[in-house]
Amino acid sequence: MATTIFEQQELTGFAFDSSWGAYTNGYVEPPQFVFEDGVQYDVCFDGETFPCTAFSFEMQGMAIIAIGNGAYVGQNGNNEPFLLTYNQTYNNSQIFTTEADASHTLAIYQGESGNEGGDESGDESGDESGDESGSSDEIVLKYFTNEEKKFSGVEMVELNTSDGGTQLFSKGEAVENVPIALDFSGGDMTVNAENGTLMQSVKISAPDNLTKENIRKGINIAKIEGEFIGDTEEISISGTDELNFESDDGIFVIAPSADDKVISKVTITRPAKLIPSNIAKGVTIAGVEGTYQGEGDTSSGS
Repeated sequence: MATTIFEQQELTGFAFDSSWGAYTNGYVEPPQFVFEDGVQYDVCFDGETFPCTAFSFEMQGMAIIAIGNGAYVGQNGNNEPFLLTYNQTYNNSQIFTTEADASHTLAIYQGESGNEGGDESGDESGDESGDESGSSDEIVLKYFTNEEKKFSGVEMVELNTSDGGTQLFSKGEAVENVPIALDFSGGDMTVNAENGTLMQSVKISAPDNLTKENIRKGINIAKIEGEFIGDTEEISISGTDELNFESDDGIFVIAPSADDKVISKVTITRPAKLIPSNIAKGVTIAGVEGTYQGEGDTSSGS
């Protein structure tokens, strides 16, 4: 029968502070839990059972025994989302977790798992049970250290991996080529597995109207280069009657006749008086080089 080391309770009244990288900690009224080096404990954290073996270490002259992910204190860890320590020097305990703002539940047992006692014990199946052992409501995962994690009353489990990613485990079947219809009307799109299944692969079909003809020219959407330029028009400007540089900035703007049109060609006729004899010699205006030298010049324009 399991011995209760820490009665299950909700960790809502703890003041968690920044400590040890991503982990945050909260003190427990001493001595709430006391561990023995080398002894295995079952930690029920947020409804999941984590078998952990206690280990000892020293820090700043203090003797500490801990269970959970010891990677943050230079020890081995199996990526548990907690580290629980008993400080032998000061006879107090601490709870460390990666999610300080969330509400957590915690219970600690020594011996058989607190979730498995009595009639539902899986002792007879032994280590060979694997994912098929125990209650049909459990998912059992075994690590290379032969420690097991048992998840009860869930259809799937998502665990962090050593490369920073995640991996899903489920009692249901993995479905291939799950059809996905893109919908970004609400921003980014998230696709979740349904009814306890997992997705072995997904099949995303391009919308029928996601074509180069429907994408603005110069814009790339999902590796499709747009070619749409809209309705075009050609514009002709009379340099003599319409060209006007009287504005303060000296700029004459030519715009399409409507907002939904773009200009494909602009023709500007040269002003009738933009000729060499009307431009001072040595000056070139719009590509026309002047020849006029003053009142004595015999060449004159009309």
